[in-house]
Amino acid sequence: MKFIQNIIDNIRGKNFNIFRCLFTYMHYLNNIRHINIPKFEIIFKFDDLANYDKKVRKLDNFIKEENLKVCWGIIGKYLENPSQEYIEFIKKNNNKNYQFFNHGYYHLSNSEYEFFDKSEDEQETYIRKTQNIVFKKTGIILNIFGAPCNHIDEHTKLALEKIPEIKYWFYGIEDFNGCNIKRVIDMELGVGNPNFRYFTEQLLLLNSDKKILVIQGHPYMWNYEQWFNFKLIVLYLKQAGCKFIFPNDIRRVE
Repeated sequence: MKFIQNIIDNIRGKNFNIFRCLFTYMHYLNNIRHINIPKFEIIFKFDDLANYDKKVRKLDNFIKEENLKVCWGIIGKYLENPSQEYIEFIKKNNNKNYQFFNHGYYHLSNSEYEFFDKSEDEQETYIRKTQNIVFKKTGIILNIFGAPCNHIDEHTKLALEKIPEIKYWFYGIEDFNGCNIKRVIDMELGVGNPNFRYFTEQLLLLNSDKKILVIQGHPYMWNYEQWFNFKLIVLYLKQAGCKFIFPNDIRRVE
């Protein structure tokens, strides 16, 4: 199978466990024979876009080969002195295979967060800084927001409601006046660790009324084994007849 051969040909990561991958692939083959899930609409939410480098090119090639739709979060500070290649990647691909979203300006994390335990005015400033620099560099007005590490509070909602171009919020607060795209399922077993078996076990436990699934990933963190699991997840969803969509495809939010 060409897919497996490509994986084997590209094994370079020292964390790659070939036996674990073979076991995962056998599990994939068994699941393919017994697919019994609804034809979900899938939104891929990828975080932490900062450049157009080797890892991004690798993912970009795969996305276009499989004709996927992906939302990718832009961190504002990395557009202060961007490469022209990075700018062109954003401009050429927006609303094609990608929709880009506001993922904060500094991506503060660990002991401090941009959108948690900060005032409404501070949070509004961070959101607007990214909105403004993306528009200045690319001419694109972002209409989606997703907080770094998904750390938010009530001030985040108040800040977003002062920025009318933001219509969609990944993992937001319930009474947001735009479209709150809720977290339903994970493919990463721990941040940055896609796991096919973990993902499919969750799928089988979902309530039948779930129509749209947001699947979060952190491609900058993936090694070859994690890439292998992600690709199996994509192939499984395609075999099941799932459709890949953007937030803008959910419904129009005025």
